[in-house]
Amino acid sequence: MDMYSWSFTSGLEQIGKPEPPTQMNPLKVFDYASEVSTPSLFVLKDLHSFFGNQEVVRKIRDWYNQAHKVYKPIIITSPVLKIPVELEKIITVLDLQLPGADEIEDLLNVAIETIKAKTNFEDLSDAEMSSVVRACMGLTSDEIENVLAKTWIENGTFDVSSILAEKKQIVRKSGILEYFDELENYNNVGGMDALKTWLEERGDVFGDDARKAGLPFPKGVLLLGIPGVGKTLLAKAVSNLWGLPLIKMDVGKVFAGIVGASEQNMRKAIATVEACAPAILMIDEIEKGLSGVGSSNFSDAGTAARVFGTFLQWLNDKTSPVFVIATANDVTQLPPELLRKGRFDEIFFVSLPDHEDRKEIFQIHVTKPRGQHPGRTLEGFDLDELASLTEGFSGSEIEQVVIAGLFKAFKEKKELAQEHLVSAINETIPLSLTMEEQITRLKRWAHNRARPASSRCKSEEQPKLMEMPKIRITRKKGSGGFEL
Repeated sequence: MDMYSWSFTSGLEQIGKPEPPTQMNPLKVFDYASEVSTPSLFVLKDLHSFFGNQEVVRKIRDWYNQAHKVYKPIIITSPVLKIPVELEKIITVLDLQLPGADEIEDLLNVAIETIKAKTNFEDLSDAEMSSVVRACMGLTSDEIENVLAKTWIENGTFDVSSILAEKKQIVRKSGILEYFDELENYNNVGGMDALKTWLEERGDVFGDDARKAGLPFPKGVLLLGIPGVGKTLLAKAVSNLWGLPLIKMDVGKVFAGIVGASEQNMRKAIATVEACAPAILMIDEIEKGLSGVGSSNFSDAGTAARVFGTFLQWLNDKTSPVFVIATANDVTQLPPELLRKGRFDEIFFVSLPDHEDRKEIFQIHVTKPRGQHPGRTLEGFDLDELASLTEGFSGSEIEQVVIAGLFKAFKEKKELAQEHLVSAINETIPLSLTMEEQITRLKRWAHNRARPASSRCKSEEQPKLMEMPKIRITRKKGSGGFEL
């Protein structure tokens, strides 16, 4: 078949002909194609930009319904899925996937052979090849060729960190996702020993050995708990522990004012995350982003419900190595569909730290290096006293106690001491007092519904709601009045 290629900038050209015809207007392209008498293939680049023109849409439909004597198919290339309703029934959609491991290895071998032709470059070991190929997963062929050339020029080798930096650019360009560069040391997370053990068991399942053993990729975990107990901190620490990039999705940025744009944004965000896989996707305070799903059909013509449905389907069906960590403070605002088994591997309830957890958290923040200060020893600090005085404090509140104590010590031009922390504790009103009723209800819901994040949490002890005074009203005999 003859082949023709068209773009709005270069016009129509016949491949292999020195003097191709030039037709800039897409309407004229179809007129020219109708006159071609030999079997021909027409490739129209970025024609979706003209789908807002009803003349172009009508022209495509006329072309489809026209009786052609010879076979003249049309291929439309586009970076986005944008099809007018009028053309949905006559267009077949073919998704071109990103390069797989075999294709990436071929591109890497070509780059190595090119370098070996000019230098004394030594072949990569099997482990190095596997590491580079895994780092390139999610990039396009052009991006892979560019990043391999870039890292070779800058480092004289194929540096994995430089390749991962290219993935950061993909995330930043999306406008919906955020790439975390500053992660947290796993040892700086106090308490939650049961949850940490569960995560450590799944740290090595993203490699080839786990696939050979028949293990699937873990789906993710939903963390319930009051604000400040370390849910977000743990997500950053897990990313550091597993050596996987951490990407945060802001559900609020998904919703747009244009009809259909919100659903497209969610699909784009999912595709971007999968392009960076293996990776960790964090959705902080997911209940706020999904609020209003129940009344979506009345408030926003079903937009929130459709976006939520797309996300749920991906959670349920995904096979890509993307581990989802979702956090929630108010479980009552979560749609029940999100909580059923299959969406997440497990649901954990992160309660307030107990006495031993508070001692560990104080130890972490007192000895933690800050700024140019290398950190302090625990000499002169009574952790048992501090833990006893902070019953009902969350991890973030304990951290703020230490910071407040540092300010007090700095003003007195002294080193941080026990009395500074005790003074800061006495000035702090924890959230467990100001939100006592809400926290109690959350504990009641989590009882036997979610796994405790701490092994010392006694799930059999169901918290009681605050007892209200009982009042009895009786009628006084013969008086017609009432008494309490």
